Amino acid sequence: MEKQRQIKILSIIALVLAISAMSLGFAAFSTSLKLSSSAMVTPDDATFSVKFSTNKDELIVDDVVPSEISSGLTASNGVIDNSAAPTLKNLSVEFTVPGQYVEYTFYARNEGEYTAYLNNVYFDGQKKCSAGEGVDQSSVDSACSSINLLVYVNGEEYNETTPISGHTLAKGAGDEVKIRISYDEGGSVITDPFNIKFGNIAMIYSTIDDSTYLPPNNTLGKTLLMDIIKEGAVLDTGVAFNTAPTTGTYILNSTSNNANPIYYYRGAVTNNNVKFANFCWKMVRTTETGGIKLIYNGVPAEDGSCDNTGTASQIGTSEFNSSDNSPAYAGYMYGTVYTATTKDLSAQTDTYIYGNDVSWDGTNYTLTGDTKESSSWTTDYKTLATKYHYTCFNDTGICEKVHYINYFGNADNAYYLTLAEGKNIEKAKEEMFTNTTDSKIKTTIDNWYASNMTLYTESLEDTVWCNDRTLTSGPLLSKDNSTGTSIFAAYGRNMSTFKPSISCTNTRDSFTVDSSNGNGKLTYPVGLLTADEYTLAGSGNKGNSTDAYLHTGQYQWSLSPYGFSENRAGGFALGSSGNLYTYGVGTSRGVRPSVSLKPGIYVLSDGDGSVSNPYIVE
Repeated sequence: MEKQRQIKILSIIALVLAISAMSLGFAAFSTSLKLSSSAMVTPDDATFSVKFSTNKDELIVDDVVPSEISSGLTASNGVIDNSAAPTLKNLSVEFTVPGQYVEYTFYARNEGEYTAYLNNVYFDGQKKCSAGEGVDQSSVDSACSSINLLVYVNGEEYNETTPISGHTLAKGAGDEVKIRISYDEGGSVITDPFNIKFGNIAMIYSTIDDSTYLPPNNTLGKTLLMDIIKEGAVLDTGVAFNTAPTTGTYILNSTSNNANPIYYYRGAVTNNNVKFANFCWKMVRTTETGGIKLIYNGVPAEDGSCDNTGTASQIGTSEFNSSDNSPAYAGYMYGTVYTATTKDLSAQTDTYIYGNDVSWDGTNYTLTGDTKESSSWTTDYKTLATKYHYTCFNDTGICEKVHYINYFGNADNAYYLTLAEGKNIEKAKEEMFTNTTDSKIKTTIDNWYASNMTLYTESLEDTVWCNDRTLTSGPLLSKDNSTGTSIFAAYGRNMSTFKPSISCTNTRDSFTVDSSNGNGKLTYPVGLLTADEYTLAGSGNKGNSTDAYLHTGQYQWSLSPYGFSENRAGGFALGSSGNLYTYGVGTSRGVRPSVSLKPGIYVLSDGDGSVSNPYIVE
């Protein structure tokens, strides 16, 4: 697997080159530069640098074509990538009969200013063969023992028991590196295909001649979690989010050309289970920075498994907010609470004036713009909805406090917010959506994090948790909008167009710890999944499935509000039957916190991501 993360060690400068194989193929060499110090130092290419090249005498980066290959054997070309850590990737081999082999030859060139010494060639000793469905594993194991990988440097075979001293790589010189993958003569034959994974191999260079030097074991022999996620991922161009979810790992097509494309799990996946911070989690998707977003899934069983569902998959239940009678309560945090009030106008006989706007003289409001008189709400409410949202509920159109009608969908009742001190609806929205007070569910999540997760904050990234309060329709959108319910943007994406998004339009709604990448209002790097992320996962409003991996049989809150109707703010939650739906934010639902692992997280175990054998990460 490709190794990219740099780590701190107390040792001399070293250059680490690592490779591993998958499906009869080999994935990556990589480099890490380390310096003996209490701080991380990364020398530039002018000081200590070994790059991969297809030429011994100068740095040339082309495909690594097999230098020798048996007849009838299929093998891909290797691809060199020196953009970050020198990497040889995309190798794969398909054997058909014993006796076949392939060799790849390329060069490790010293492009720096110092002489480099080859200290060690490290093998982690892990070779695993896995049978496909219906294939006998014992037969596979027999054939597997006949398939080998060898490493040669300047013609000499090396492994971790080979003492190395005096192997210098001068400035501007190149070491020939040869990888030989072979299916030994006389090896067992199996007619069904099977996969082989070789463990990591590292060639270790440093600035001194020290055959005992090894970088710390937390880098060698381990796999980046991101590399596991990428395996088998395909573009989601054929995915329809309003039909039954297919199962697999997908690349969000709109991000496929980004530096860090978004990978996400969908449907009845069974290989996305992780143990981290002594809890079970499920991987949901990657982030724009290359991090990995997780959702809480309970406490590991005594045997280490993570087969949790129902209430065991959540930290408890909570209302999203303590009440739902104000648009403010749609917020993960909120500001001034403007409470919606109901006025029964079913028997109205008095004449009231309604207006399109208001003015303020320091004492009183006056209705301005287009105005309309009405003595029958039941008769006129649909006309009033078009643009006559302000009223004093009198026949003068003058009042100390003015009322803004926020819902025109009822023939008997008007629902309104009361404004004072010269504020209009735009100012009231600004005040309601200001982030000054924690929601009830944020308090629940923060308290849990403070009690359980603070020791692990260094492993988490400060990603965006999106509480998208962008209004798209309804009376709260503008005084000229007539739709009955005021709708937030997530409603359209997940209930109408079925085009989920991972973007967060407003900085105000982008909850982060640091204000450099969001609103800076969080205490801890933790939140909830959005409705869009539930839709991506196969638990949307349409085309959902009880087999989709986020379904637990319990209701669970998302972070996305859907709208304000009459006198109730609503948010999205996953229903117990597996579909994404809308509920009043004063309703109690399950709480499943979400965190995001930093880029460069390694797997510490040989798990397979199943509930019985989850990946363990640092």
